[in-house]
Amino acid sequence: MISPKDLNIACVSLDRKHAKYMLKTYTQSGIKCIQLKSFNEEAYYEKLAQKLTETPGMTADRLATSMKINVAVMREQITQALIKGHICIDESNEGIRYHPNLIKTWKFLLKKERN
Repeated sequence: MISPKDLNIACVSLDRKHAKYMLKTYTQSGIKCIQLKSFNEEAYYEKLAQKLTETPGMTADRLATSMKINVAVMREQITQALIKGHICIDESNEGIRYHPNLIKTWKFLLKKERN
């Protein structure tokens, strides 16, 4: 067995020892995860928006299951995608659901038509 403290020390040392991985800490919740240094967040948020285009109105739990990641990490990524304008939120008495940001998509299409 390994203690949480020893695991944290090992993860922090990943940044120095292995060029491929890094320890990512989400500032709002303090959640930590190991990710590839080459991970492209913008491309991931676009993939998240694409998933919501295919299946609009998904919850964080369903998104996490479909993207095969932890629910807590998905909630952090959803927050970042919301901040960056890739997705939108729908709060109702049925709960919180997420949708692609169609305004951003429309702006991109209009810009493309003008060129």
